[in-house]
Amino acid sequence: MDRDSKIIAIVALIVAVVGLGIGFAAFTANLTISSSAKVTPSASNFKVKFKESTLSCGSGSTTGSGSVSKTGTLNETSISGLEVTLTKPGDSVTCTATITAEGDYEAYLTAINTNKLTCNPKAGNTFASLGNKACEGIKATFSIGTATATATTQASSNAATLGESFKISKGGNTFGTQTLTIKIEYLSSATPTDEELNITVPTTTLVYETVKGATS
Repeated sequence: MDRDSKIIAIVALIVAVVGLGIGFAAFTANLTISSSAKVTPSASNFKVKFKESTLSCGSGSTTGSGSVSKTGTLNETSISGLEVTLTKPGDSVTCTATITAEGDYEAYLTAINTNKLTCNPKAGNTFASLGNKACEGIKATFSIGTATATATTQASSNAATLGESFKISKGGNTFGTQTLTIKIEYLSSATPTDEELNITVPTTTLVYETVKGATS
């Protein structure tokens, strides 16, 4: 091979190597993944709901003369229509329901939202001032683990900003669960009355998200 041919071959080799380096750099650049990418779960892959259609208020759920008039309705993550009857201080009714995460994401409880109770005399009776005073001693407590929200006939207190301790594991062959407990009670310290008190529990909603947020 003459001198000119050798020079041409060397130049061609250098050009080929440089070209390969540029091509590889471009290829790796195209594989860069931004850490700020976001995924928004859809209703089909983030699904948290009650396993049952009504609350469980079975045997052993009442004390004293407490009784359940309507077990209420469970719709996705809200409770409505629960009605109980209490007659004297110390009476109570306790109901439960199971929440499950059936999607592809872990679910974090971030709030329990409720409102004031409604208290009325049994149909056919008429409240005197004593009955109205007795209604001030009715309380409902909504609990999931150590997270609680409360409601009385005067006010309500919502549970919010929960976190890691209130996580339901994501779906699969075995779904994670949590248990909601609702206790409606005629406080022992309340004013007694000879009338049955009909209590309606307000619509209460459990809020679940795909991020744990801050721990309370």
